[in-house]
Amino acid sequence: MRTRSPRSRFTRTCAQARSAQRHDIEARTGISNAKILDAIRIMDLHIEDPLSCQQLAMTVNLSPRQLERLFRRHFNCTPGQYYLRLRLETARDLLRRTSRPVLDVALACGFASTSHFTKCYRERFLCTPTEERQSYQWANTKSTSGVGTATPMRLVAKS
Repeated sequence: MRTRSPRSRFTRTCAQARSAQRHDIEARTGISNAKILDAIRIMDLHIEDPLSCQQLAMTVNLSPRQLERLFRRHFNCTPGQYYLRLRLETARDLLRRTSRPVLDVALACGFASTSHFTKCYRERFLCTPTEERQSYQWANTKSTSGVGTATPMRLVAKS
């Protein structure tokens, strides 16, 4: 009987994890192109410290132009636009699930400043991160404590 080394088990486990993640991304996006799936997997791994389009292309063994063409064909956007959308979706999830300060969420999603994060967030979701958190908390409080028992938080419109 052949004994497997711990290193080969680790390598096999990593390969299985990569395969599982690839299938998850494939199911989420509906795309089966291996290069795009690899690029998205790398984007997922680098939410906090985003890679440039050139670095991303190099990592998946494509030219930046080839990567851009693939993203345009499959998503009708550039890799940078897709990456930004992915980071903002991650930020939205963090805002809803945690009570971390907006600055921490911005930094965790690769934004250098709260103002840039807020600007991008508002363009994508039509509200600020703070408004998102308040409205989500209000809706969550209302659904868990019964209809009409929560005190709604007022969102003041800009004049």
